[in-house]
Amino acid sequence: MLAPALSFALLTLQILLATTVLEKTKSRSLYRYTGMLVIILITYAQHSLQNYPRINATWGASLGVTHFIYAVHLASLLFLEKATPKSALGHKPTGANKHSPPQKDHSIAFRLCSSTRGIGTNWQVKNIPPVPGVLHARAPQRATRGFLLRQSAIICWIYCWLRVIHLVWNQYIQGLSQTLFPLEEESALYSLVLERAIVRMFSGFVVLMGGVRASLELAYRIASVLCVGLGVSGAQEWPPMFGSTWEAYTLRKFWGWVYLLVCPIRIGRLQSDVDIYRA
Repeated sequence: MLAPALSFALLTLQILLATTVLEKTKSRSLYRYTGMLVIILITYAQHSLQNYPRINATWGASLGVTHFIYAVHLASLLFLEKATPKSALGHKPTGANKHSPPQKDHSIAFRLCSSTRGIGTNWQVKNIPPVPGVLHARAPQRATRGFLLRQSAIICWIYCWLRVIHLVWNQYIQGLSQTLFPLEEESALYSLVLERAIVRMFSGFVVLMGGVRASLELAYRIASVLCVGLGVSGAQEWPPMFGSTWEAYTLRKFWGWVYLLVCPIRIGRLQSDVDIYRA
């Protein structure tokens, strides 16, 4: 477990660095280019962890894609959006009540860097679920305590889910590695045999949905626990990043539920672009 833990540590460093750059520098500052160069180096360091002998293929693919999505997301914030806490972050998250405390610059910047779905911005993805209503009915201290307990329980559940799906999938794929991904026959890698095509497509779906989506949500919820626990932001500023699976019963809602790059690939400031990339 050393390699996954180190990978998440690098992801945390990546987000903290981007938060500092986003908060402290201007939109066209040279420091933003320097910070982005360091972020790229961190992403490369994480990619090098895939060669670690004790990390399996599904862990490596999930964490590698997660770092890539965050790198694209942070590059979009720093250069395409030219975001600053006072210019682009003037919107409260879905479900935040009118009596929510004023948002601080470092809290806003940290939340934006942690969320790849634009929570609390004018390009926020549609169908982001609101903050649970029970938190509004409680006193601030009880709401904070309930939020931290709820987030901690979900974090433990997501971690167990990641462990189970990667252990089971790794055992399953080891038995098929020679048939589906033969190392001796390079031509077989490009074979369109139905069995190979189905399993390769299914393996990509498992890595994407079982690993990447859960890893993104895990990083976001850990960030929310840190911010709310340290008192730098309120619980109402951290709504869930993804909706329920049961709401993805139509093609459009499923696309909005699974679309991981909806905020990172957002380019330009035209309203037409916002309408296109909102899922």
